[in-house]
Amino acid sequence: MTPKVVAKFLDNGWVSMGARVVLCLPFWLGGLVKLIDFNGGSAEMAGFGLAPGGVFNAISIIIQLGGAALVMFVPPLAWLGAAVLALYTLVMIPIAHAFWTLTGGASGGLLLAAGDRLAIVGGLALAAILARRPNLNRYY
Repeated sequence: MTPKVVAKFLDNGWVSMGARVVLCLPFWLGGLVKLIDFNGGSAEMAGFGLAPGGVFNAISIIIQLGGAALVMFVPPLAWLGAAVLALYTLVMIPIAHAFWTLTGGASGGLLLAAGDRLAIVGGLALAAILARRPNLNRYY
């Protein structure tokens, strides 16, 4: 059984919002960096073999910023934002973190990055589940 003080903390809407902020931070940062340096983001996409880079960069910006906004600010549609971000993340693992194509230390680093991305997908699933709990969408 969860101690009362812990339950009260976990049931607080501000704690829920804080967790969503931290969970969505990589998407906010990624989307904003790609938006601010659109040419750099486009070159990054082209470097991954995604052409035209500008189109894929624009799609990435929309997915990252739009999905994060839904998870954080639109509880009835948090499931949609979480699903879009999770699918984007899963699709990008073999594109940006193809650890199986390398050997040595570089392979290990990409394997860890891919594992981190899978953990984010799990967090997004939990965010979608918890968004259905109305008491976590109030701030008190």
